[in-house]
Amino acid sequence: MKAASIQIGRSYEITFGKSISKVKVKNFDPKHGSWIGETESGKSMSIKDPKRFLKEIKPKEPKAVKEAKEFKEPEWLNESKIPKRKLGDQSKEQNNNNVPVKTLPKKSSPFHGDLAATLLATARSASIRANIAKRAFEYGFCSEKIVKEAEKDAETARTDVRNAGITERKSGHTIGAMSGLDAAYKVLQEEGRPMRAKEITQLAQERGYCELRGRTPDATISAAIDTEMKRKGNASRFVKADKGLFAIVES
Repeated sequence: MKAASIQIGRSYEITFGKSISKVKVKNFDPKHGSWIGETESGKSMSIKDPKRFLKEIKPKEPKAVKEAKEFKEPEWLNESKIPKRKLGDQSKEQNNNNVPVKTLPKKSSPFHGDLAATLLATARSASIRANIAKRAFEYGFCSEKIVKEAEKDAETARTDVRNAGITERKSGHTIGAMSGLDAAYKVLQEEGRPMRAKEITQLAQERGYCELRGRTPDATISAAIDTEMKRKGNASRFVKADKGLFAIVES
């Protein structure tokens, strides 16, 4: 055998004169370059020539391991060989035996059905009222107090929708979500500092205020803020604090 293949702790057949003996390698003596082996009778011996090692004696497999490997799964335990019945088979069998079939009532999620519809309808109508109030205020038909109350009601309704985990969509937008401009205003209001459109957009989406599609949602927000500032002038909610930095008008 090659010297590199002889390992400590393993048993080997070796030549012992004209006969063959079994030894277990216990150690290696680097000083004399020999392996220290132990015979079956417990005697220690030194083996210097690796050619005396004929082959490794592999330990016998425990009986339990051998039986486990030889075990064959019975036919009745193999699920793949069990014929599958159609969905209606079981109920037919029960009906044939005159056994009544009981059906468990379906449990609906608390935020589906009537409750979900109510939350969504409330959020939609509150958002519409807030938008109407904003337009009315622009033309001097209502006070700022009414606008703020309408926006507060709309935000409460939208929060209820978000907390309920309702993700129903209409025309590509999440129902109950803020517009991009309102979301930008809310973020700037919460942060209390001038911010870039990219950061505003990121925080608005992370906080679930709005859902913006497209490859460059920050450019959409930036353009919308610029449009409001140009259209409304001094009545705009936004101002430019510096190049690329937006802030809100303190009320």
